[in-house]
Amino acid sequence: MTADSPTPPSFRAFVAVVPPLSAKTELEAVVRQLRQRDTDEAVRWVATDALHITLAFLGQITESAAAPLIDALRKETAGVESFELGLGSLGTFGDRRRKGGAQVVWAGPEGDVDGLSSLYERVTAAVRSVRLRVESRAFQPHITLGRVRRGHRWRLDPINAPSISSITFRVDSVTLMESQLGKGPAVYISRRQVSLSEP
Repeated sequence: MTADSPTPPSFRAFVAVVPPLSAKTELEAVVRQLRQRDTDEAVRWVATDALHITLAFLGQITESAAAPLIDALRKETAGVESFELGLGSLGTFGDRRRKGGAQVVWAGPEGDVDGLSSLYERVTAAVRSVRLRVESRAFQPHITLGRVRRGHRWRLDPINAPSISSITFRVDSVTLMESQLGKGPAVYISRRQVSLSEP
């Protein structure tokens, strides 16, 4: 591409497990309880339709890279059976700059976590097979429920935290997502869903 060539159209992408509406609705009730305790509005809570488990964050990719990636995902997940996943606990990721305060509020998975880790490995292999870069940090599966605002501090009370142990769902697909950034929270758009065991 020369200096005068137009920049190819691209989008900010990631591959995720998207829980079904039933599980999202149950999580919405949990977030509502947490929001009621957030009297200082220290946390920017995630919208229900944006809840997901990230398997691979890709950053900016070209539109032309999407189709080969979908084909690779289909190939790598062929023969993978769907599995049951539950949500076991609430937690936070900290930030040393916040002196022990939380940065991200999350719901952690339980159940067939090995199946989820195996799916992550297959998705990562698919991404690398089409020469796309994937975030190199260790896989820590979670559903982000909220992010603490700059200049605020927030702590999760483990004793009085709402229970999420009854929330279960079946993982039967992965989804290529687009993340649109703006002044407000990121907007997530489903670009293409790949069913597990899809030929």
